Amino acid sequence: MSMTSELSSTVASASVGFHVLMMNQSAELIYNMTLAVDVVEKSTGAIVDRFFVPQRVTLLQQSSGKADFVWKTSGGLASGEYAVKATLVPEGTPLSSIFSGALSPSATVDITIKKGDRPSASISTITVNGTEYHPHTIVRVAEGTAQVVVASGNSEGAPYKGTLTWRLYAPDATSTDAVLDARIEAVKLHPDASTDIRYILTDSTRDGYYLEGQLSDGRSFRYIDVWLSRTDTVFPWTKCIAGAGGTSNGQNSIVVVVSVIAAILALGAIWEFAKRRRA
Repeated sequence: MSMTSELSSTVASASVGFHVLMMNQSAELIYNMTLAVDVVEKSTGAIVDRFFVPQRVTLLQQSSGKADFVWKTSGGLASGEYAVKATLVPEGTPLSSIFSGALSPSATVDITIKKGDRPSASISTITVNGTEYHPHTIVRVAEGTAQVVVASGNSEGAPYKGTLTWRLYAPDATSTDAVLDARIEAVKLHPDASTDIRYILTDSTRDGYYLEGQLSDGRSFRYIDVWLSRTDTVFPWTKCIAGAGGTSNGQNSIVVVVSVIAAILALGAIWEFAKRRRA
């Protein structure tokens, strides 16, 4: 899989076209897949946009295919370098794995934004039950509630007014499944001020959860992903070693090892899951 863009740089609020080439080297039909796109600000690691390409992808055995999409940049983007990543996603793939960084194939193109705005509200830290959370990791939590706290700050010279929208999913939920919980929190920040935004998980009926957050004022966006687990087998593409709010071999830090073998096994399981859903 490879990807090119029609522009290497542009200004905020402009649109950039992308062209994706794919090759199916297997003996099986690749049917009704889609492209998931996320955009990361390289200087901060912040996820500033994500979406699914409407065009579906079907590849015959030992054949190539292509797909085109457009990224409509936000007017609130700061000047700098951004990584646009497209990942090929099988039908029926759980939402919890799509933006986990474990799926392949994928392709990335860097785009420079010029004449952007000053950064708006940012996310400095995320904690789960008082322990700092690191991107693309799974937190092992004990029975009972779990508290996710997002620290957001406003470095602009003007007040910030936006919302943080939370969406909680079951670990195997797909894009067609309903959310377990949805909440919208108002976020108001004076210049050079910060605040903590909390999400308290009270559901204890499942072994794992995928929590997505979107901080937005309508012009700029920040996305939050948190994976919560009560067992070691909920998210098969990663291996939990320690947890927050629970115990694992007496360790208190969060350490997650993402291995190539685990990713391959997970992709195989997802592919079989997708075929069963179609059947």
